[in-house]
Amino acid sequence: MLKQTEAGLSVLLSIAHPEVTPGFVRRGGPLHIRICNVPDGVSEHQVLALYEQTSIFHQNGSSYTVDFSELGAGRVFVNKPLGSFVNSSTAAEIIGITRQAVYAFHNASKKDGYRGKFPRAVQQDPDGGNPWFDREEIQQYAKFRKIHEGRNKKSMPNEEENKD
Repeated sequence: MLKQTEAGLSVLLSIAHPEVTPGFVRRGGPLHIRICNVPDGVSEHQVLALYEQTSIFHQNGSSYTVDFSELGAGRVFVNKPLGSFVNSSTAAEIIGITRQAVYAFHNASKKDGYRGKFPRAVQQDPDGGNPWFDREEIQQYAKFRKIHEGRNKKSMPNEEENKD
């Protein structure tokens, strides 16, 4: 957990108690940010340094949770409101595939060098469970799949036409 406090024209960033709830404590108070999926061996101070080098915009109503993989010098991350996220079940319904297929695509997208079209998860439950996706990205992917499924069907000969 990180604690972000305004100090005049500056922002102070420090380590917070791990049991604090992410978000603002009170109006005008400090902001607490949870960093998830921190690899073993990475210290709190290394996380703090990476967070300081990352441009992160927490939109009102977001989870105030950031996956460690989003941190890095010069990177930009927009933490969207919770209503704009969908879990794997909802993503499967939107796309028209099974939840198991969503998990398979999700696992593939976590690999280094991934170049597929399936959107990467925005965050995961703190226990490493259910991945959450940006609703807009999932909807765009669903449209992409429908367009390409239509093209593939058109390019394949119709079985009825080939019967003699």
